[in-house]
Amino acid sequence: MHSDEFFPVSPSYPGRSEMLLRVFVDITGLLDDKGRRLHEAAFRYEQDKEAFKVCKFEGSRHGKLMNQSAFRDIFSCWNDILATQYLFRKLLLSSGKPNYPYLGEIWQVSLLPLFSPLYWRLSFSGSNYSVLPSTIAGLHKIALGVPSVIELMILLHKVDGESLQKNVILEPHIFAEQYDLLVNENWACAGPPNMMKTFDDALKGDVDMVFIKGVLPFHEYFNNTQYATFSFIMTCQYVCGRFFWLYDILLMECAFSTLAADGIYNPDYKSLNIKPFTTPEKRRRIILPILMENHSILESLSWRFIEILRETERLTGLSGHSYMVISYLDKLNTEFKLVDRNSAVSILALHERFKTALFDVVEYFRTQLCVIMKIKDKKDMIELAMDFSSPADELRCILNSQNGGGFD
Repeated sequence: MHSDEFFPVSPSYPGRSEMLLRVFVDITGLLDDKGRRLHEAAFRYEQDKEAFKVCKFEGSRHGKLMNQSAFRDIFSCWNDILATQYLFRKLLLSSGKPNYPYLGEIWQVSLLPLFSPLYWRLSFSGSNYSVLPSTIAGLHKIALGVPSVIELMILLHKVDGESLQKNVILEPHIFAEQYDLLVNENWACAGPPNMMKTFDDALKGDVDMVFIKGVLPFHEYFNNTQYATFSFIMTCQYVCGRFFWLYDILLMECAFSTLAADGIYNPDYKSLNIKPFTTPEKRRRIILPILMENHSILESLSWRFIEILRETERLTGLSGHSYMVISYLDKLNTEFKLVDRNSAVSILALHERFKTALFDVVEYFRTQLCVIMKIKDKKDMIELAMDFSSPADELRCILNSQNGGGFD
């Protein structure tokens, strides 16, 4: 599943550089009530080596290292995690059944656990409740990669409405196994297959909830209009960031293909810092052939997600925010059609315009979040951040070397 035959990649694509975009608050280092970091992968150096065991599950994860210590903590509050996921689903769908396909529904449900630690931090910073409940942290860790898996499922179904219905698609955990997305380099997801299936069922609302003995103490802080509005605004930012990333993949491939054809750029993979076995790189390798085969699929896909956001607004009454997403995605779709895809200079200029416009959109939503959370100073929102991999810096360096430094 790691082979380049399975994930065809144009040899024009260069090494990656990190570009920081202000989309999500960096909460990776938050501690839960058991003293565990929210994003443990970023803090492996802090953990005892005994925390990691060789995965014995069959399939792509077999023989890789997994964080068994983190799994034990998640397992200890598993029923509470499912109950919290049930609450989030109920909150999203409380106004009625949405009129969009099944994958769109579980995609939106899967996003709410991603935003819950940030909401908790902004709500209780400096108070007795500032320590994150391990149930919220555990649910966040489980759900962290789920939305991007579902987005790939939607893309690979080529935005065909009929094929997005419940009875004709794989479950997310099966899809992730099939496309080798449960392994990130030498590290594997620690969840047993039966628990992954149960979590997929929880996203769909198919879990028997009779085990719930009552409402968890912190549920009242999420079961309200404020969190519904907060998560919707975060979802709007997420969609804008995701489509910037998708268009950037396509733009950079076009640019470096042009440079390679002109003899300006001759990649030597042995000298480039490419990590083909990281999950983000594997996602790109799945996406790229689809985008190169059919450029217009991104416009169709964007309208699919706009439909989901507008339907959410209709059900919840959270109107007035999706128009910013529509405006940004329309800019991406329209200007991409007009750009000269055989001109690396034009492509780099378009990349910069897309990035600047994304900053403007994020600033708008950042202001809205400050109003909702009653934050007087935007600096208290921390610096919003989302890591995207883009070779735009390499492209700029090459063009500068060819044109005397005129592209900075």
